[in-house]
Amino acid sequence: MKDIRKYDLAIIGGGAAGLTTATHVKRCRDLSIIVISKDAHISYSECGIPFKLSGKVNDFDSLIVKTPDFFDKMGIDIELET
Repeated sequence: MKDIRKYDLAIIGGGAAGLTTATHVKRCRDLSIIVISKDAHISYSECGIPFKLSGKVNDFDSLIVKTPDFFDKMGIDIELET
């Protein structure tokens, strides 16, 4: 795990609220930000999980709203499965 003491802001949770907060803060202020998530994926539509389980959606990746690359380009670090 990355040393969170080097960041100005650590956000716990890679869901919609955590990632919206991270992107909003980054746009408004030049802070170093890390988002920490217990999940293996971030920024996915949780409402779509029943469609994946039922087979109506074939690929879990189609539920992802924004990729880790998007956050990397914004300068937001992501720590998954933590």
